[in-house]
Amino acid sequence: MVRRGLVQAGLRLMISRFLVSRAPHAQGILYQAEEAAGPFLDNMRAPYIVALRERAEWAASVFDPLEPAALDAMVNRLFKAWTVEFQPVQLATHGDLF
Repeated sequence: MVRRGLVQAGLRLMISRFLVSRAPHAQGILYQAEEAAGPFLDNMRAPYIVALRERAEWAASVFDPLEPAALDAMVNRLFKAWTVEFQPVQLATHGDLF
């Protein structure tokens, strides 16, 4: 089931980026693509975006099933590992060597 608010927010975003226009019509409101919609959709098929979408699907499949406590534990473990990896190397001074 599509949530009305989500659709409305999506339409507002696309209108604000000049991808879609809204106009009154005899049967209600008409939404139609603007000129910028074509290039935008072309970009959505670019190899980088396709690979990004695949990574996002992987992340959702791995992390979505986790309970909040398990996800917190995993994130904390990863951040601890990354913190150690990215700590600046401390250079020895002349006094430390002698």
